[in-house]
Amino acid sequence: TLSSSSQSGTGSCTPSVEALKIMGGLEEEESKRVKSDSSKTWLQGPHSISRQSCRFELPMDMLVLEQLSPLQYVSQFCRVNSRRKTLYRHYFIKIDRDRDGVINKRELQSALRDLYAQSINVAQVNAILELLDIEKSIRAFDLDVFTAVAAFSERYLYYCYSLAMQHDQTERRMVLEETDFCALRWKLEGCKINDKLRNVLAML
Repeated sequence: TLSSSSQSGTGSCTPSVEALKIMGGLEEEESKRVKSDSSKTWLQGPHSISRQSCRFELPMDMLVLEQLSPLQYVSQFCRVNSRRKTLYRHYFIKIDRDRDGVINKRELQSALRDLYAQSINVAQVNAILELLDIEKSIRAFDLDVFTAVAAFSERYLYYCYSLAMQHDQTERRMVLEETDFCALRWKLEGCKINDKLRNVLAML
C-alpha cells in the first residue's frame, strides 16, 4: 500500500516497534519457506518471464483512473499469484538490511536486478521506474508496493523481449485480463488520465 509514511520518505533512521514486528514476522515466514523449499531452484533466478504470473485489472468506473499515478494503479489493480509473491518477498527481505519494512529507491533498483539474476541492466531498471513515475511518487517502498513494481517489471520485460524477437506475443493473458483490456482505447474515451499511465495501460 502507498502509506503516508512511504510518501514522505523513511523518516526516523530507527525502525519503529511496529516495523520490527512486521519484519520479524516476514523473516520467520521466510525462514520456514526456505527450509521447505530448499530444493527448489526457482527462488535463485533467473526465472522465466510470463504474462500469466499476474493479472492487471481495470476499475468498474474508468474515471477512477484520473486520480491515479502509474505506481498507484499497479499497486491497486495488479493481482499476483502466490508463487510470484513468495519470490518477490524473498528478494525484498534480502535487500531490506536494516529490517525497517521499507526500502529506498537505490535498494529497489538493486532488488530488481537481483530478481533477474543481473540479467537486466541499469537502463532497463530505470526505464521501468520512469514508466511508473517513481521519482514523483514515493521515496520508500514497502513489500506491497515492491510486489506491484516487480510484477509490472516482468510484464514490461515480456513486452520488450517480444518486440526484440519481432514476433507476436504468443502467450495469452489470463481470460479476465483479456476481457478487461478488450477495446481499451474505447474504454478510455473521455478519461483525462496521466500520460504515463496511458502508456502503461497500452503496454499491458
